Amino acid sequence: MKKRLLLALASSLLACACASRLSHPSWVQQKSYPEPEDSIFDTRHRDFLAGRDWRPEQSVEVYLQYVPSIGLEGRSQDATIFEMGTRLRKRQAIGPDSQWIYGADLGFTALDFDGGGVGSGELVRIGGEFGIAHFFREDLYVEASLLPEVRTSLGTSLSLDCLFFDIEALGTWRYREGVYFDGGLAITEEFGDTKLLPLLGMRMIVDANWRVEVLLPRKIEISWREGEKTTLYGGWYRWGSEYRVGDSFLANAPEHDLFLDQQRIAVGVDYWLTDAVRGWVEAGLVVNGNVEMRPSRGGGFEGGWETDPFLRVGFAWDL
Repeated sequence: MKKRLLLALASSLLACACASRLSHPSWVQQKSYPEPEDSIFDTRHRDFLAGRDWRPEQSVEVYLQYVPSIGLEGRSQDATIFEMGTRLRKRQAIGPDSQWIYGADLGFTALDFDGGGVGSGELVRIGGEFGIAHFFREDLYVEASLLPEVRTSLGTSLSLDCLFFDIEALGTWRYREGVYFDGGLAITEEFGDTKLLPLLGMRMIVDANWRVEVLLPRKIEISWREGEKTTLYGGWYRWGSEYRVGDSFLANAPEHDLFLDQQRIAVGVDYWLTDAVRGWVEAGLVVNGNVEMRPSRGGGFEGGWETDPFLRVGFAWDL
């Protein structure tokens, strides 16, 4: 009996000693793991960025666009445009309020003119994006990017004339919940010769379904969200670019500048096929814009687009 009491007492003392040492901070310290920068950034700014853009900011896109026949004002000729491409945009947090922005863009456009002294050719663009984004306050966000790009035609000798550099800075201020104002500047050949292009816009979440997004001079868009997977949208969009091309378009000009500018009215549907993949279909009319070929020694070509239909489809993988 005495032996059992001694064993029980010893066991109790040992358990108390172990519990005391384990509870003492000098014995067992709670190890802390630093939270990843992406997680901190996302926690702090998720609501702002989700309200700013309904399309995912980080994705890989693949798209096709087809204009079966588009006339040129004042000319008895048509053009056919087929475009395909892929685009990557990714962000990497470098602090609780800052991100790197990087991406790549690859595109191919077959531009076929039906006579009129202008030939056909295949346009190629290969580019990248390198930028930085920062929240100066919880409601003030600015991003700036350098976008170098080679834009030329197949068969053209590569030179520095084929390399273009666009620079863009855009700030977004959240005036109140669901209302954002944008302002910025771009140095770009987007709509002709290199120029300083002011950017001005507004984004408004009207209610749980409707939103309006304006960024002049590039787009005016209204979208309506139906459930968790479907978004219907429509609006006015403007797109343009400059290429350095060979003599496939103008036989008397070995190398010259080609300017493309399109203004479109379109409606589309965007649908999440899975949790990470979405597809979209967009159709509408090219309503304005022009094409210009400008050789260095004269004898160029210029014409405005007539109103004709186009179709655009694509897929995107959310990263």
